[in-house]
Amino acid sequence: MSKVKVGIFTDPHSSLFIVSTRTRRPSLSIGKIKRVMDIFKAEGVEYVLCLGDLIDDCGGEEQTGEMIRIIMDLVRSYGIPVYTLYGNHDCHNFPKEKFCEIAQVEPEPHSIRVGDSLLVFLDANFYDDGSTYEPGHTLWTNTYIPQEQLDFYADAWKNTDADEVYVFTHQNLDPECEARHIVHNSAEVRAALAECPKLKGVYQGHYHRGNQNVIDGVIYHTLPALCEGENMPYVIIEV
Repeated sequence: MSKVKVGIFTDPHSSLFIVSTRTRRPSLSIGKIKRVMDIFKAEGVEYVLCLGDLIDDCGGEEQTGEMIRIIMDLVRSYGIPVYTLYGNHDCHNFPKEKFCEIAQVEPEPHSIRVGDSLLVFLDANFYDDGSTYEPGHTLWTNTYIPQEQLDFYADAWKNTDADEVYVFTHQNLDPECEARHIVHNSAEVRAALAECPKLKGVYQGHYHRGNQNVIDGVIYHTLPALCEGENMPYVIIEV
């Protein structure tokens, strides 16, 4: 079977406001997403993934919800299926079910078959006591992937005839990332992921500088954030 191109970007933090940090430019993100989508279309990308933090605060629930719709409508206007993960900033604005309803995406954990590969999406928006993030009650330095999601992953790869498996999260499993960005049970999660002999890559956002690491033969690729400065990072993978 021929390879399928998947275009990935992360952390646009889209907002009409100027967020008070030295480096972030969320008000530029819609224009950046459009330019990235132009590239994806020209390169023959067949699926698009955003690894989370689609939005930042836009001044209220109504305005923030409208920003989600604007971005998702923009991406879908290219005629390419799109999936977006639930990031900690998305959590700060909406419960998972509401965010997914507005964005018209399936909540994690879930998986999709793309060509001869299985793509698995996991959610680390939990505290290390297993409780879930809630709007207005999110601590981005305290993240955790519950056993239920690892069970979902194990069931997914054990029951697929796909040749390759890829995992996508918002928060970081790569131990080379800055410590406060790393999922608290990341070592346990990496061990569970590594039980799959078909695992080829793990793709993450959250750590805005980005990083790339290889652990036991598996690529752990952390994409730089789209919202930072004038940069326009993305990656196209073939699965």
